[in-house]
Amino acid sequence: MLADNTKTGAIAYSIIAAAVWLSYVTAIIIGERRKARDTPPKYEDAVRLSHRRSSRQSHSSDDSPDEYHTPQYR
Repeated sequence: MLADNTKTGAIAYSIIAAAVWLSYVTAIIIGERRKARDTPPKYEDAVRLSHRRSSRQSHSSDDSPDEYHTPQYR
């Protein structure tokens, strides 16, 4: 036996290691779900939004901040 470890110590270490591993995997799953939800829209959706903006009569700055659009260079 290395370092005079008991059977109880090995069991306690295993339980703590399993809890840490489970919390790590849970954090990965939660992070990937949040990342997938925060992706910008597809190109076709951005172009449609751009055309809708250019067809408006007045250009105001009260657009909602979560809208994604392509930059307009003039």
